[in-house]
Amino acid sequence: MKKLLPILGLLFSSNSMAAIGTGHAQAELTKPLSITFVRNVNFGTISIDPSAGPQTIPITMYGTVTCPLTYVCAGSPIGGLMYFYGSPNIPISVSISGETATLTDGNGNSIIFDPSFGSGDTHNTTLDNVGYRALIMGGEISFTGNESEGVYSSTNARGGPKNSDSVLSY
Repeated sequence: MKKLLPILGLLFSSNSMAAIGTGHAQAELTKPLSITFVRNVNFGTISIDPSAGPQTIPITMYGTVTCPLTYVCAGSPIGGLMYFYGSPNIPISVSISGETATLTDGNGNSIIFDPSFGSGDTHNTTLDNVGYRALIMGGEISFTGNESEGVYSSTNARGGPKNSDSVLSY
């Protein structure tokens, strides 16, 4: 073993050969993602029954409202619609931030809206081959049964998302 070590030492102590190589760098640039809100979620007209106590009314992405038995739901409910534009075929993940939005009547009264994409608060998809995707949104509103009459909206004074100025983030 002692004779082998000096031979290995000679092999590694000789001048080493220099190697030259080339590397590669790459960057993919995409268009910024933009969102156009086409229509807002609208539950229609709801006549609440105070004797029914707290209730939750869901709306599907397609505008179907499930009204409690003692409530009356009328009008033309509709799910929200937004268009996303960007580079073709890129994956996107759209999330609802803030979890809930407070809808007010402008007079200090409020109800809670919990938006969703039907499968939860995040929707993973891919823009099509021209860089477009439409998404629809539903959710549910919660009542105590003692709300005052009025139009409740996130655009009324003091209304809007609970934790941010934007309901959607991407």
